[in-house]
Amino acid sequence: MAQTLITDTDKSALVDIFVWIFLVIAVLSVIASTSTKIAIRGRPTTEDYIILVALAFCIGQSITVGIQNQNGWGRYTDTLSESQLQTVLKGDYAASFLFITSICLTKIALLVLSLQFALLKQYKYTIYALGTIVILWTMSSMFVVGFQCRLPEPWNYVNNICVGRKNFWNFYGVMNILTDVIQVGLMITITSQIQTSTKRKITIGSVFGARLLVVVVVALQLYFLNQVPDTSNATFDYWQMTICTQILQSLAVVTACMPFLKPFLDSLESGLLRADDQYRRSTAKGSYRYNLSGSKSSARRAARREAGEFNELGVLSSNHGRARNGHGSQVESGGVDWDESNSQSSQSRIIKETRTFTVDVEVRNNHGNEF
Repeated sequence: MAQTLITDTDKSALVDIFVWIFLVIAVLSVIASTSTKIAIRGRPTTEDYIILVALAFCIGQSITVGIQNQNGWGRYTDTLSESQLQTVLKGDYAASFLFITSICLTKIALLVLSLQFALLKQYKYTIYALGTIVILWTMSSMFVVGFQCRLPEPWNYVNNICVGRKNFWNFYGVMNILTDVIQVGLMITITSQIQTSTKRKITIGSVFGARLLVVVVVALQLYFLNQVPDTSNATFDYWQMTICTQILQSLAVVTACMPFLKPFLDSLESGLLRADDQYRRSTAKGSYRYNLSGSKSSARRAARREAGEFNELGVLSSNHGRARNGHGSQVESGGVDWDESNSQSSQSRIIKETRTFTVDVEVRNNHGNEF
């Protein structure tokens, strides 16, 4: 086969380069994350299987785009034979389904991970709601793609009557950005409240924040999409958008794998195990409270409220001029050093202390009136 050169009228080879480079990056990321999880836990977990399925769709999409490139994607439409044009359009039709499914699964994988450290019900409900939105958005997008043009050739958007494809992909891109931004914000909010050091919180937040790279690429994708005028030369005009799509799909898989790499897992699971241990004690014993606010003033206010509940100080007056009232109060406090790098039982670091207070109240007579 003759070597294809990259020219002003033929970008198929350039698109091909991006397809295979970013597919390799996605595959290596999944191998690294899955191997790490198996080495640490001994077996893959639910989110690993979801990412593996997402990778399978990513591979299928990349192969489909590769077939498109071999048949003239990235070249002018009038230079293609009818057979080549049909192959390119059918490939684009199939690649759209595979791309949408792959993006959906990467989002679901991260949401499943988020459920594991969302200790409060409001966070869990938010995750479920976001997951439902992602699934409904994906299903509706696949329906539109499936019937984008009049039957019996729904893939033929060159010589057929079709819906506003540009409007649809603009809507899809905006929803892609919104769901990722909400997801990143939710994950950073949850992880910022994990009982661990500030350094680890920054590490965890930066890993989840890397998902915003996907948002940047989606913005570029939308930019190039809207630079293309309404034209019948679609096989050439969308080559820049196709490159952005391949980068976007690969980054979606890579950023979904990043939370499962060993350095991040060590930081995350250390904080999660400690937070979960304290949370379970808080639900089992009324004297413990799980402070998720991270605010010292909030903790002090909570302590004062508890002190008010346990210490009701009554002042008793006496006709004898002096009354002695002994009041006992039990204070149970737990201090845990969450920044210790060595993994130890948090129960062994609980300091329990019982204090007894005696309060003397002296009542004096003033001008014959007793107070």
